[in-house]
Amino acid sequence: MTQQKLLREWHVLKYDKELITEAKNAGQPVIVNALLQRADSPNSNGRIYPGAILQRESQNYQKLIDQNMAYGELDHPETDPVVNLKNACLAVKEMWWDGNELKGKVEVLHRVPAGQTLIGLMEHGMNIGISSRGVGSTSRNETGHELVDDDYVLLCFDAVSIGSVDGAGFLSESKMKMGASADMFEGRRPVLVENFDRRTAYPNNMGKIIVVENLLDDILGD
Repeated sequence: MTQQKLLREWHVLKYDKELITEAKNAGQPVIVNALLQRADSPNSNGRIYPGAILQRESQNYQKLIDQNMAYGELDHPETDPVVNLKNACLAVKEMWWDGNELKGKVEVLHRVPAGQTLIGLMEHGMNIGISSRGVGSTSRNETGHELVDDDYVLLCFDAVSIGSVDGAGFLSESKMKMGASADMFEGRRPVLVENFDRRTAYPNNMGKIIVVENLLDDILGD
């Protein structure tokens, strides 16, 4: 089985900094429209997300939006698949398809520290990206592009510095050298998905603890 890894893809977040400042000063929600993902075409990493997979995951993610739990962080964590509330800076409020592009309305959480930082960057007109974060395996198609496999799970969308996202393994290279083999996830997808789905039940860090404990059991043994 192909190694699962953390998959991250970014798109430029377009906004009007004057409107950002006006909304904040008026005490109104700071909302921007964003391109979140694109299906069936190579992204900046040469990676392709099949439309059927993104359709499925966007429907699953809609459950988080409906529960007002579709948070995103300021910058990606290095390897963590779970959203940490202390780093939350945005929330996806709506999501829809426009052709093969997944778009959404994103609220900047300007009353929390990470959101205040993001607002400050936007008021200065800085270039910012919005990036999907998910877990899954990939394979090469006949054209040589990296194709995202059916085990992909969309976790969240983060605000990132442009050019900082090139994808990263779910396990660091050093851990792989310690003997964590590519088949460590064999038969574990139901457990992983169950734990990731607990993001809807645990707004704190319980989901992260469960995932980390299970992965450590696999790497180090019981």
